Amino acid sequence: MWRTETFRPIMSPVLEEFLHRVDDAAAKLINMEDYRRRRLLFTTRKIDKSWRSAWERRKTECAEIYEVLDSVNFHGTCRAVSE
Repeated sequence: MWRTETFRPIMSPVLEEFLHRVDDAAAKLINMEDYRRRRLLFTTRKIDKSWRSAWERRKTECAEIYEVLDSVNFHGTCRAVSE
């Protein structure tokens, strides 16, 4: 027998807007990395399994996403994409 607890947070409009921005930024980062890795696979026939490639570009190409997600969430999203 498993015990589960379900809760429904009461969100203010400000918190809801913030969560939408974070969600959109994470989705954009995932799509950018998937597209870059797919393009790399078709051109060089190599698979990039490193999360550091996006992490190194966080100050240039991914600067606006990095500002929204902050360091921890950006890093976690990069690691999730690499898996």
